[in-house]
Amino acid sequence: MAITQNHVINIQPGVSAPLVIHCSQGDTGTQINLTVVNGDEEFDCSSYACSVHGVRSDGGNWGPITCTVSGSTVCFSLTSAMTAVAGACLAEISVGTVGTANFAMLMENATFGNGVTYSNDVSVYQNILNAVQAGLSLAEAAVTNEKNERIAAVTNEKDERIAAVTNEKDERVNADNSLSSRISQNDARINNLIVSSGSDSSAEVIDARTGYDSTVYDTLGNAIRTQIKKAQTIYKPIILNSDGTTMLDLNDVKENRTFRIQVTKNTTCLNLPSDFPYDGRIWILSVYENIFWNHLYYLQILFPVETMSRIYYRQMDTRDNIWRDWGKISIDDDIKSIDDDIKSIDDDIKSIKNELNAIKKMIGYNKEYNGDYNYLAIGNSITLHPIVSYWWTECGMAATRKENDYYHKVCDYLTSKKGTLGTYVVNYSDWETQYYDRAETYTIIDRYLSDKLNLVTIQLSENANNTSTLESDYVSLINYIKRKAPNAEIILIGDFWDKDKTAIKARVAESTGAKLASLDDIVGDSSYKCGLNTTVYSDDGVAHTVTHDGVANHPGDRGMEYIANKVISLIS
Repeated sequence: MAITQNHVINIQPGVSAPLVIHCSQGDTGTQINLTVVNGDEEFDCSSYACSVHGVRSDGGNWGPITCTVSGSTVCFSLTSAMTAVAGACLAEISVGTVGTANFAMLMENATFGNGVTYSNDVSVYQNILNAVQAGLSLAEAAVTNEKNERIAAVTNEKDERIAAVTNEKDERVNADNSLSSRISQNDARINNLIVSSGSDSSAEVIDARTGYDSTVYDTLGNAIRTQIKKAQTIYKPIILNSDGTTMLDLNDVKENRTFRIQVTKNTTCLNLPSDFPYDGRIWILSVYENIFWNHLYYLQILFPVETMSRIYYRQMDTRDNIWRDWGKISIDDDIKSIDDDIKSIDDDIKSIKNELNAIKKMIGYNKEYNGDYNYLAIGNSITLHPIVSYWWTECGMAATRKENDYYHKVCDYLTSKKGTLGTYVVNYSDWETQYYDRAETYTIIDRYLSDKLNLVTIQLSENANNTSTLESDYVSLINYIKRKAPNAEIILIGDFWDKDKTAIKARVAESTGAKLASLDDIVGDSSYKCGLNTTVYSDDGVAHTVTHDGVANHPGDRGMEYIANKVISLIS
């Protein structure tokens, strides 16, 4: 019996329960209409080749069956190949390369009569369950394969972006050969002055970190402090003896010594060294060879009471009873040399810092704000456009005069209401176009950001052709500006041409606490645009006629005034 059946099937796995179609072996020629949906919406299959195929309950294959397509409806007819065997079979519809969906077909035995169904046949429902489970397994495998393919694609794209960013970064670093050379020279000078742990610098001051026992200390200060402490530890038992005369006698420690050491203080010593800082207090350490107390060998070690920076020594052999010349061990000169080196290092570092600051000042790296009220305008060509062959004033395109663009009008208002104004304006269109890593462009505005800022306006999106990450990138940008300019009020300016982009900014403003100056009411209104054949004036007063379509599409004086008024209305 030929009948028509209508069903809905979802090509998105896991969205809905598998479809089960009830048929009979006698229904050869019956038309099955499947309305294809993807999730919650109907899917137009007109552009895709569609087919149906399946596996019968006896294990034999049928299909593929050619389908006719009309919009979201795919139609096929039952054939003897499908209905030859009664029972439950697993079927599948393919919609081009878009996707597939599984369904089950119950083929009722025609000889059972019209009143017989499989509703009470447990084996049939088990077959259906098996078919459904097989379909879900196929769907899960398909999803897993697609996931792996997407991960691989994303990974490749990430690697390509990293390579592109790295190449661009290298090109930027090498853009100014003169500045790079000077910075390299200063880096070399700084490296020669580093005395931190692990430094392989060739600076002579590194040698000062090496102790008498070849220990290399991590810093110059630690080298000096540790070795002085060691010297004090060595001499302290001698200096601090309570009886003030014999401070150490090795005979008291161990008998049968062949040498005896005796230390006396405040002792008169003849022929003191000429540079000895004598103040009436002297320590003399005498070493005797202990053979019947004959002074066969006599060593005197002489050092001031108040300092360990110099030690003098001389010796006499009693065979000739002649004192040799005084010798001296002194770290005074070493300390003075180290002090001089440190002073020289400080002077060099100060000189390098001054030079680097001069370089930064020369290139205008850090911007200063000294007004009663400070304002930064960030935007694209509507905010600031350089002079080119088709635009003759460095200001917002396309005001007839510089003072007529929205930035200068806002500045005039702030001056009249807030007192002296500190302000900068920057073209930041690189952020719009570098969609694959907008955060990398933060260095462009970094030098303009300051905790002295009271107001920041952001007019960006018109050049953002790829908006897939525009919302999240805008949130990141605002959060970055907040960290650098925590006292600033932030106002976003709506898109001059696209209401959808303004809708994105509205969500950004709501999530970040920024304000939005919407331009939706004038989007598409040509009376707010500059237009062709408009006369504009350069700074020297020369008149020019707009003949460039891109310039003509920018806001004219009326549009600029509208933008300025929207911003002014939101300033606290």
